[in-house]
Amino acid sequence: MANRISLRLIVFACICNIIYNVMTLAITGIVDYNPGCNVIIFFVIATDIMSCMSLAMIGVNLVMILIVRVNHPIPGGIPTGRTCW
Repeated sequence: MANRISLRLIVFACICNIIYNVMTLAITGIVDYNPGCNVIIFFVIATDIMSCMSLAMIGVNLVMILIVRVNHPIPGGIPTGRTCW
């Protein structure tokens, strides 16, 4: 089923969520304004968004495979499966 893309996205979402939690714990240790705080905040926001978007892409992937019935594209780049016409 699509070379297990959904499983890879779940693993990626879990890794992003682990990084997000570690960085959130690191933020609680910062007492005063620190230049490193901006870097940590960037990683917190980026990993939070990447985790949510990879889980959303699982849904898109499953809709494309199960509902639209998109198969693997042929080497020429023309997708096979159901067409609009």
